[in-house]
Amino acid sequence: MKLKKIASLMLAGIMAVSMLAGCNGKNTTNENPGQTEEPTTSNVTQAVLGKTSAALQKKLSVNSDTKLDEAVAFAAANNNGTTYVTTLTELAANNPFVVDASTIMKGGDIKPYTADPDTWDFDRVEEDAIYWTMFAVNRTKSDEWIENELADWLDEELVNQFADNVQHSNFEYSIRVTMTDCTGYNILGDGKDSASSVIIGVAITCDDLTDNH
Repeated sequence: MKLKKIASLMLAGIMAVSMLAGCNGKNTTNENPGQTEEPTTSNVTQAVLGKTSAALQKKLSVNSDTKLDEAVAFAAANNNGTTYVTTLTELAANNPFVVDASTIMKGGDIKPYTADPDTWDFDRVEEDAIYWTMFAVNRTKSDEWIENELADWLDEELVNQFADNVQHSNFEYSIRVTMTDCTGYNILGDGKDSASSVIIGVAITCDDLTDNH
């Protein structure tokens, strides 16, 4: 009887260890070191582009350059001013968000920031160029709402720019869209959570196919 009791206790101990190992294994099996998840920003870009018109989707591809991601993240994390935003709003060039982002975005191919993409003129681009702008919106708006608004904005601003395919035959165009929730700074000034707003960046890259790079 004593041997049976000891055997029963040992079996119960083995089962308990097995159950713990099984729970722990469930958490680790989803972490595959050889398989990285697609960057969130790439997903956002694809989501926005997928909501645009067929004409724009035909002209633009998804850009993998992460400079815009860094710029928007830096801007959202390092501002202390107050801006009141209730709808998707383009940020002025002197907005603290934009000033911070510009320190990262600056470079030879980067066109000066403009809050008015009506001034973007792809017909006059003769070399590699990156046009970019930024928006802010209340975090009460969902990602899907933001994506829909951006898609409508892109169609309105860009479709006519690509009406003449011959004129743009020497260039390839790609887009990057990134969204970052504010941290440590309440853009709404409403006393709510410090991450109650979102900063959005949009960059269009014009790649000259004739410069042998």
